[in-house]
Amino acid sequence: MSLAKKVAHNTFIQILGKIISVIVAVAAIAILTRYLGTEQFGWYTTSIAFLQFFGILADFGLVLVTSQMLAANPNRQNSIIQNLFTFRLLTAFLIIGVAPIIVLFSPYPIAVKHAVLLMSAMFFSIAMQQIFTGLFQKQLAMKAVVWAEIISRILLIAGVGFVAYINAGFLWAMLAITIANIIQLLILATAGMKVIQLKLAYDKTIWKEIIHKSYPIAFAIFFNMIYLRADILILSLQRTQAEVGLYGAAYKILDVVTQAPIMFMGLMLPILT
Repeated sequence: MSLAKKVAHNTFIQILGKIISVIVAVAAIAILTRYLGTEQFGWYTTSIAFLQFFGILADFGLVLVTSQMLAANPNRQNSIIQNLFTFRLLTAFLIIGVAPIIVLFSPYPIAVKHAVLLMSAMFFSIAMQQIFTGLFQKQLAMKAVVWAEIISRILLIAGVGFVAYINAGFLWAMLAITIANIIQLLILATAGMKVIQLKLAYDKTIWKEIIHKSYPIAFAIFFNMIYLRADILILSLQRTQAEVGLYGAAYKILDVVTQAPIMFMGLMLPILT
């Protein structure tokens, strides 16, 4: 298969997978909004927006950095992945780990604080997924990533639907969402370990290169996230959680639209490198 066909094939797989996962995710959101109501959906929206700032601080653009570094150093794949994995594990734990502490000093309802504590595990798993996504992007083998996302979304809607059916409550719904994302990480890690040897590693030279390549992307992502997410946090401090819930439900559309250029850039970067 030619390079152009590989890019087209992987782009098609990602778009198809994204369409399926978006449909399932929208269905899950529909269940959530109906089950939780405007106020509790506002709790969910506020919790996610709060954690996203820490998730972005921990991001470092490592999906792109991983695929770029692997493409530039094909003979050092194991060493690079191991150092990237260790770097991501440390930074994600340190940065996302402080979110449940900081939220304790906020004026948010106690349910939001509990949700932030619970869903910190979800954002940690999302951060760890970056390394494996970058690995499969470099190899133009995105089937594993797509399948992991689809399975995760199916488990998400099943979990949220079950919580709504038995009327388990807000925090159980947050737990269902968190578990679905953790399972997505486990699927990616299992697929990734068939390709590379995964273990902790520290190579000063590689870590310097990671930081050098990632900080411009990290700054760009961070300021973009402030532009896209600060409104929800400001709204959550000035208005009721019911109003935040209404705004957050409508805002999901923009999240879907912004995925297409990110997917294409991720596929093209290893080739351009």
